Amino acid sequence: MSEMGLKMEYNLDFLENIYSILNKYKEKENKSGNNISILKISGKDHDEVVVCRLIAFLLNPKENHNQDVKFLNLFLEEIGEETIQQNENFDVITEFPTDQGRRIDIVLKSNKRFIPIEVKIYASDQKEQCVHYYNYSHSNYNAEKVFYLTPYEHMPDESSKGDLKLGETLKLITFKEQILNWLENCEKDNSDYTPMLLELIRELKIAIRKFCGLVENKEMNEELLKEILKNENNLEAAKAICSAEKSINPNDLWKNFCNNIEQKTIGGWHEFEQHEKNTLTVHIEDEIEVDFTECFNSLFITCTEDVFSETQKQELFEKLRKKLTEAKFECGDIDLTRGFNISNTKEFFLDNASVSPLDLYFIFIYKKEQIIERIKAFISLIYEI
Repeated sequence: MSEMGLKMEYNLDFLENIYSILNKYKEKENKSGNNISILKISGKDHDEVVVCRLIAFLLNPKENHNQDVKFLNLFLEEIGEETIQQNENFDVITEFPTDQGRRIDIVLKSNKRFIPIEVKIYASDQKEQCVHYYNYSHSNYNAEKVFYLTPYEHMPDESSKGDLKLGETLKLITFKEQILNWLENCEKDNSDYTPMLLELIRELKIAIRKFCGLVENKEMNEELLKEILKNENNLEAAKAICSAEKSINPNDLWKNFCNNIEQKTIGGWHEFEQHEKNTLTVHIEDEIEVDFTECFNSLFITCTEDVFSETQKQELFEKLRKKLTEAKFECGDIDLTRGFNISNTKEFFLDNASVSPLDLYFIFIYKKEQIIERIKAFISLIYEI
């Protein structure tokens, strides 16, 4: 620290003052009702499938928002692509199937171009995912690149990226920059928009700001900044906190959490494994597998191979799905060859669907036993069925 810094008096109340400011504006926002969101209330404001469908609705010139190609052209400009050319007819497709049965989150497809977009909000990459999407799109539709959309500028895993070259065959785009900028531009010149269309854009912006950890309240930000700038040590502390949070890798946190869970803490009929795809697998009496994906983003329930007949699998999966749905879990469709997915698991295991890396760090250190108890309760529910 500089000589000047050593002579300055350290403000021991800095964090408490920051918290007081945050709490004051949170109470004001709650009273105003401006933070009311249907997506948030329904628990869908962080759901990749829902967010992708809403974005695709706005992008699609053929949808009933009655804006023709306006939103699509604004998006193409934002991601550095040419706007719609003469006689170019675009379709916007979600969950576009490839020749391997994988699904590209959003595809912009015309008679001249094919633009694949892979979206990641909380989910981790699958093996060779981005490179497969590029190879498929390039071979079949002469696509030049695959777009990788994340909350911040985040590179895909090496196993997903393969030999794709950043800026050439792989382009990073973010919700924080490109998508929010696009939505802001969509809101301009809105005299012919319906109230529902305006509300949809507002809801999307609220959802994105939430999972990007952004604060929209300008007045609050200014007050926080004043508190930080009261003295040099406050500023250094704020910088250190920001730096520490940016250095936290959720993948490393997850591995550390998994490695510190001993089999005996869960029970004799469970076994934990760390898979290369950052999946924590619990085996129940060599008959059922429950796969917890990284940081409880989702989980997958399947049967151990050759233990049950197809009829038995169908009956078991239907019982499990019915019971878990009654327990307020969001269960996907049943695939007899695999099983079924549950998507809203963060709320159950971490108490919040939107969890920052710093939140995870705190939870995995100070609430580990609580999480283990919830894992045990969930596995016990499966075990009883």
